[in-house]
Amino acid sequence: MQLFDEVYGAYYAAVARILKESLSAPLTRERMKQICDEEAFAESFLTILPALEKGEWQLLCGGVPLIKHPPALPPTRLQLCWLRAIGADRRFRLFCDAPPAAAESVPPLWTDEDYFPFDVYADGDSYGDEQYVRNFRALLTAIEEKKQTLIEYRMRDGSFHRLRCSPYALEYSEKDDKFRACVSGIGRSRYLNLARMRNVSVLERNAAPPREDPTREQLIFTLQTRRNALERALTHFAHFEKEVERTDENSYTVRLYYDREDETEVLIRILSFGPMIRVLSPESFVESLKERLLRQKNCGIR
Repeated sequence: MQLFDEVYGAYYAAVARILKESLSAPLTRERMKQICDEEAFAESFLTILPALEKGEWQLLCGGVPLIKHPPALPPTRLQLCWLRAIGADRRFRLFCDAPPAAAESVPPLWTDEDYFPFDVYADGDSYGDEQYVRNFRALLTAIEEKKQTLIEYRMRDGSFHRLRCSPYALEYSEKDDKFRACVSGIGRSRYLNLARMRNVSVLERNAAPPREDPTREQLIFTLQTRRNALERALTHFAHFEKEVERTDENSYTVRLYYDREDETEVLIRILSFGPMIRVLSPESFVESLKERLLRQKNCGIR
């Protein structure tokens, strides 16, 4: 994100590390070049080292720093405003209790009133629910530590089942405004909606590696670049694994991988793009598209 890269980018990180190490002992040119290679780009030393050695950046003299304390990179006011806006997001507490205290003294860079979301379902997850937050964080812990979990899960008939499984990823759908966990160890890899979890407990047992899901499908379609279609498609299918390849100046080929249970939802989203998308395979998906379009035509839906 340019907001951060342009202010404290690779050059800043490289020079800060050079100054920090030089406070202990003068650095050789070879060591400074090594730091530039590690913190910045392969050719960055051609700019950084002459600027330090010739005094263009008056920070070093003969390898000795002209400062007494290690350099700090405090956030700018613009960055604090960005953090304040991020902290106001309803999903922020899923990851952190509160934004940095320093951000409380500045106005947010944007608010919800600055946006008018459309084509989004209104029954998103309850991110303010304390049990939802605890379940989300428990799943994050299990994924990071590669542990199994015991999940009390509400089935479609309203009953609760205790599922011992191994979560390996979390997915978010911007269109649905919902999170779901990708888990294995319960017959096959599947997806569990967080909103239907009553409780999540992290177990001491190590997680089993996810196995290839036999119900996983691959959809291949071409996408036109008109009407901002590429950006819209990447947003609509953000939580699906996919590969995007540019085929010519005006089109892309997309390979989308999805669970068979999600086929109806994927089909509806594909239809929302109209002529911007042309499905190539599988043939069964193409036939499902044709059947739905014929039903819409027969019902008088335009």
